[in-house]
Amino acid sequence: MSHITTTDNNRGKLLSVLNDDGEKIDYRTSAADINRISNRELSEFYDEDNLLIFPSRLEESADLLKKTRICSFIKAEKPEGSILTTENIAGFIGINDTELSITSRFSQGGEDYFLHYMIQKVLNLNVTNLRFSSSADSVLNLLVYLFPRYLQNALRQGLYKEYQTFHRNDENVRGVIELPRHIKNNIPFEGKIAYKTRDYSFDNMMTELIRHTIEYIAERRDIACILSASQEIRDAVKVIREETPLYNAEDRQKVIAAALKNKRHPYFTYYAPLQKLCVQILLNKKIKLARKKNKVYGILFDVSWLWEQYLAIQLKASGFSHSDNRKGTGSISVLKNNIGRFIPDFYKAGFVIDAKYKQFDKSNPPADDLAQVIAYMHVLSIQKGGYMYPSKEQPSAATKLLGEIKGYGGTLYLFPVYIPQKCESFSEFVQAMEKQPAQDII
Repeated sequence: MSHITTTDNNRGKLLSVLNDDGEKIDYRTSAADINRISNRELSEFYDEDNLLIFPSRLEESADLLKKTRICSFIKAEKPEGSILTTENIAGFIGINDTELSITSRFSQGGEDYFLHYMIQKVLNLNVTNLRFSSSADSVLNLLVYLFPRYLQNALRQGLYKEYQTFHRNDENVRGVIELPRHIKNNIPFEGKIAYKTRDYSFDNMMTELIRHTIEYIAERRDIACILSASQEIRDAVKVIREETPLYNAEDRQKVIAAALKNKRHPYFTYYAPLQKLCVQILLNKKIKLARKKNKVYGILFDVSWLWEQYLAIQLKASGFSHSDNRKGTGSISVLKNNIGRFIPDFYKAGFVIDAKYKQFDKSNPPADDLAQVIAYMHVLSIQKGGYMYPSKEQPSAATKLLGEIKGYGGTLYLFPVYIPQKCESFSEFVQAMEKQPAQDII
C-alpha cells in the first residue's frame, strides 16, 4: 500500500510516497492511481458509493462541485518525482493501492485542530474528546461528526416510511392467508390464522439502518458522546429508537446488505446521503478492505466552505448579513431595473467583507479579488471593504490597511484571523481561538 500525505493549497510540491512501513518508495508506483483522481471536478465523484463529500449537493448548490478539484498532478520521469498541487479540499481518499491524506495547511504534528474546530462550529457540536486527523485510521471520527447533521436534515423531511410485508398469525385476518405456514403453526386449530399484509411502516430497512448506526455509535465509548452533543440530536435519536421496535442487533449484516442495493425514495431525498453515511460508519475499515478496482473511498471536506460558514457564525453578532453565493441567497441587484446580481459574502452599513481561504500573508489580493470587493463597495455605496482570511502569522494588529481606492474613493483592509500554532491539545487550541473571535476584528 502507498501512502501520500500533504496539505490543502500546498502550491505544488514534489510527490513523496511511503509504504506501510513508512519507507520512501518510488512515486511512479502510485502515479496511475493518482492520475485517476487528479485534474477532475468533484462532481465526477459525487455518486461514488464509498466516498462522502461534505457539504453534500443537497445542502448546497451543485456549483460547489464544479471547478473544484481534489488535486492536480503533473507526471515527470525525473528522479526527484512529480508535482502534486492541492486546492481547498481536505480529507482522505483511497483508490486501488494508493491512499492520499490531505490535512488543512494549519495542521500541527498530524493533528488537524483547525479543521476539527471549524467542523464542530459549523455543525453546532461541542465535543472535545474526539481525536482527529485526516488519516485512514481516523476516518470513523470524521464520519461520526456528520451523523447528527445528516440525521436531523433527513428527519426534517419526515420519518421515512415505505411498504413492508408482515407475516402475522392472529384472529384478525386482513390479508392473504399463507396456508403452508398456517398448517405448520396452527394445527390443532386454536382460532389463529397465518396470513401476510403489506402496510406502510416507519420500521423499515432505512430506519433500521439508522437505528443500527445509532447503536453502533452508542457502543463505542470513544464516539458515543456525539449522540448527546445537543438536545436536537438527542430528540432525533429518541424518535428513531421509538419507531424501530423490530430492531435486532443480530440483523446488522442483513440490514447493511439491503442498504448496499442503494434503494432510494424520490421524495425522501435527504435520506440518500444519510444512507451512504450509515453504511460507511457501520462498515468502517471494511470499506477499504472490500474496495473494488478503480473505485474510490473516503471522505472529503470543502475547507473554503467551512471557513465561510464559520465566519458567518462569528460575524453575526456584529450585525453582518451573510449572503450565500452557492445557494444564490442574499443577492443584491446591480442595475436599477433589477438586472444583474451581486452576492457579497458579508456586509452591513458601512462595511463589506469577502471571506477568503487563500494565503494572503505574503501576497496581496489578486486583481480579480480586488475588483470583486471594489464592485461590491460601489454598488452598495460603502466606503470600507476587506478580506478576512486565516493566517499562521500572529498579526501585530487585528486590521491591516491595504490602501485607498482611486476614483470614487474608499478604503480596503486585510483582516487576518490568527490560527494558533504549537498547541499541545485540542482544548488549548479552542481556548486560543476563543480569545480572538472574528466578530471583534470589525
